[in-house]
Amino acid sequence: MPHFEDFWNTAENIGSQLPDSPPEDIIAKIKLSLDKLIAMDKLPREQAIITGDILFDLCKLTLKYNINSAAALNFAVEIYKAQLYAPDEEDQQ
Repeated sequence: MPHFEDFWNTAENIGSQLPDSPPEDIIAKIKLSLDKLIAMDKLPREQAIITGDILFDLCKLTLKYNINSAAALNFAVEIYKAQLYAPDEEDQQ
């Protein structure tokens, strides 16, 4: 099975070939997809499709903003690890 980064890079590549959308439109589409996901009954296939659309749109945003998605995710993981493993230290900063 391909590595997740391969999927991400492919999505960025395909996203770059689609008609250009401003970041605000991409974000609005993500919000709509999130609302659909919240409102949906538990339907795993449909939930997976919507989640895939959200991830694809996030790929388009990272490409548009020239964000290293792996580094961005690593930042978030480190912040949450700090909150999880040293919550008192987080409050003192």
